[in-house]
Amino acid sequence: MKGFAVLKKIILLVLLSFILSGCINVPKKTFYSLGGKIKQMQMRSFETTNEQELLSACIGVLQDLGYQIKESNANLGMVKGFKKADATNNGEVAFNIISAIVTGRTNATDKDQDITVSIVTYPKNTDSSTAVRIIFNQKIRNTSGFTTKAKMVIDSAIYSKFFQLLSKSIFLEENKI
Repeated sequence: MKGFAVLKKIILLVLLSFILSGCINVPKKTFYSLGGKIKQMQMRSFETTNEQELLSACIGVLQDLGYQIKESNANLGMVKGFKKADATNNGEVAFNIISAIVTGRTNATDKDQDITVSIVTYPKNTDSSTAVRIIFNQKIRNTSGFTTKAKMVIDSAIYSKFFQLLSKSIFLEENKI
């Protein structure tokens, strides 16, 4: 009788894990190949030779997006920033609750994340423009305080949003609006 109760809990746990696996967000580009596509997503060229104004615009956009500037060096054309964000996954939390009911134990779930950003600017040799490359990295910690994931962000929407805001900022600055 006791063995049947344990078997029943195991079967219930397996069935619930299959049902809830559809609730877990899996990155769209899990097996994204490294190379030119990522670099292309991270870079844009701007028709200016004034790197300091470009870096200043980058800093303004980062601050508008909630980042704190950690380091900046206009001579090197470099900016680093960071922000903290929530990393709670509702599917993971729901699975943990059900697992706790069935097994009597809880597991750590993703809790928060640090997002760091690095920007480098450099003059392009071929014309009178300056290139900007930005890289976002993410480090996720669980409720126990351990790092569960550390990776480069490869979501093109994040990079597109940054460059769209940067273009607007440069336009407004050039036209003194």
